[in-house]
Amino acid sequence: LIKNHNKKFVEIFCYYNNDIIDDTTTRIKSYCKNWRQILHKSNEKVTQMIQDDEIDILVDLCGHSAGNRLVVFAEKPAPIQISYLGYPNTTGLSEIDYRITDKIADPEGDADSFYSEKLIRVPNCFLCYSGNDDFKINNSLPLHNNNYITFGSFNNFKKINKKVIEVWSSILKTIPKSRLILKNSGTDHSSTIMLKKFHDQGVNRDNIIIYNKMPNMLDHMNLYNSIDIALDTFPYNGATTTFEALWMGVPVITFSGTTHASRVSSSILYNLNLEILIGKDVTDYKKIAMKISNCKKFLLEMRQGLRNQMKNSHLCDGKSFASEIEAKYYDIWNKNH
Repeated sequence: LIKNHNKKFVEIFCYYNNDIIDDTTTRIKSYCKNWRQILHKSNEKVTQMIQDDEIDILVDLCGHSAGNRLVVFAEKPAPIQISYLGYPNTTGLSEIDYRITDKIADPEGDADSFYSEKLIRVPNCFLCYSGNDDFKINNSLPLHNNNYITFGSFNNFKKINKKVIEVWSSILKTIPKSRLILKNSGTDHSSTIMLKKFHDQGVNRDNIIIYNKMPNMLDHMNLYNSIDIALDTFPYNGATTTFEALWMGVPVITFSGTTHASRVSSSILYNLNLEILIGKDVTDYKKIAMKISNCKKFLLEMRQGLRNQMKNSHLCDGKSFASEIEAKYYDIWNKNH
């Protein structure tokens, strides 16, 4: 979004509340002439900086996540304030006027009552993804080499609740010899606990494979080449992990819940015309897993075609996405002036 804004009409200021300087930080910084490091500055000082910069629209990317600056937003340093992307719920602050979303993640009418902010729905998906062709896809299905289906989920273990384990266990017990690959960013102890939870559901420990955090992004993405089908977590869906799996040719099974966090993967899949992978409920979710597990042709088509499908979709069109956001900004500005 920052890279693709029309710099003739949009002047960008970034207020960076962290001290990490990695490749991502450097890249984002290169798109923005007005970079402000605010980590060790007081809320009062940051509020004054924003006012001195004469910001018209201030966008919060953190919500109630760690390291947030909602106290600054409560001071209303900018005439229009928006919540976006970093937190899948309302801020609850009357000083934040709007929230950017879409019609799938937050259906019109149904979702509006959950937010203190007024919802702004962009025409397509509220997310945009920049894939990397350096991450190579193994066009041969793991199923062909293993002679069994391998499911996977690289979501944070905190998203894998009791109901998720019950449903995944049911799928594994129904599909002969199937395996599930998980990825743990925590401790070996948390892996042991996770294995026990599946064992308590009657799943053999050998059918659950847990990897620890990968040393680099290339190894992380290569691990998707070991998976035939990705299983989404619920009610807190994946977002980055959903995009990553699809980019590596791995279909993601999800179902639409009643909250934003439980509809993010549905929004992504809807924008790829892959409603076939979106269930109505848990029962539907399991049925889809059974169905596509038995369809090698479909899995192979996904493996070999999903990346190009993504590239040709709105999901990877940064310029159009930025234009849509800009149009919403102008619309808001005109309504308030």
